[in-house]
Amino acid sequence: HLEHFYSQEIMIEKIKTNSRRYAKRQLTWFRRWKFIHWFDAELLSAEEMKKEIYFKLNKAFVKIQKKHPSP
Repeated sequence: HLEHFYSQEIMIEKIKTNSRRYAKRQLTWFRRWKFIHWFDAELLSAEEMKKEIYFKLNKAFVKIQKKHPSP
């Protein structure tokens, strides 16, 4: 719609399409990172998610400490 190059309807559709494509590329990129843990916000409450994140971070921290103990 900018400078009347596209109609407003076409511009809205282009934005929606390109936003979906961008989100798909992001997911593809993130899925390659095996250490990323995905949470389903529809299955966990905020409090459950917070506890799960804390548990996973603590577990990772303990693992790092075992590999690299403090002097």
